[in-house]
Amino acid sequence: MDTENTIAPKWLEVALDLARTHDWSKNKTSYRLCAIIVRGGRVISVGFNDTPKNSYTIRAIFHKNTVNCISTHAECSAIHRAQGNLSGAKIYVVRLLANGNPAIARPCSICHDALVSAGIRKIHYTVSGGGWAKETVHENWD
Repeated sequence: MDTENTIAPKWLEVALDLARTHDWSKNKTSYRLCAIIVRGGRVISVGFNDTPKNSYTIRAIFHKNTVNCISTHAECSAIHRAQGNLSGAKIYVVRLLANGNPAIARPCSICHDALVSAGIRKIHYTVSGGGWAKETVHENWD
């Protein structure tokens, strides 16, 4: 993981703006996540985390294992909405705390598997303290 405190990439700023302006009234979580998938300089898909009432089960379409999750993760939501091969695309993930401050948004192992299956290999995400990180996704990522 490469962590930076320099100016965040344009698309990470776009994701932060979307997270700040999204209607979270139906989502009762204490944090807000937004993921955008970008390829060729344009946004392909946007996803947000959501609570169980509005969630769907993350299934084998994302990987060889069936996984049940109590909420929809922003990364999986964006992949689901894109519906297609995302090879060569990048994903930008942001997490905002209830007070509006950015926090670490490194994808979890479920989202990692979904990224691998979708063909996304480059991720950028917020980290605590206003910085950001970038990584290349590999099969054996931890």
